[in-house]
Amino acid sequence: MCSVYAVQVAVTESVLPGEGRLNPTLLTNLEVTVDLPAGVGLASPQVDLEGVDGRLLDYVAHLGLIHKLVFGSDLVITSGKEGQHVQNSFHKLGKAVDLRTSDIDESSQLLFLHVVSFSAPTRGVAVFDERSTNDPKHLHLELHD
Repeated sequence: MCSVYAVQVAVTESVLPGEGRLNPTLLTNLEVTVDLPAGVGLASPQVDLEGVDGRLLDYVAHLGLIHKLVFGSDLVITSGKEGQHVQNSFHKLGKAVDLRTSDIDESSQLLFLHVVSFSAPTRGVAVFDERSTNDPKHLHLELHD
């Protein structure tokens, strides 16, 4: 499955052709294609999965299939390597992702949390329920070798 995002990029240090001077803001429209497994989506084009450990992404892909089958919607990754995180966060190392929980009701969230909590240790993944401590509310998955 491919997700296609249209983004507008401001290029601030481009050289105008033939003039050798900087163009202060040249706006360019780009289309970014991201290959994602079936049942997995991104919250926005800013979610950076480049360099995220393949073992963690494989686990998220399996969770995405379960999420799609049980709840009828994609499992949405809200954060990969980008964003502001706590000091020594596994996100910058490519060993953590955050998953949206607000798209399903509370009883469905509990069911999904049981599935994740049961299966994660078999994949070397730690699960942090950050639905009560963070906004936006999410599950944090962290790969431990």
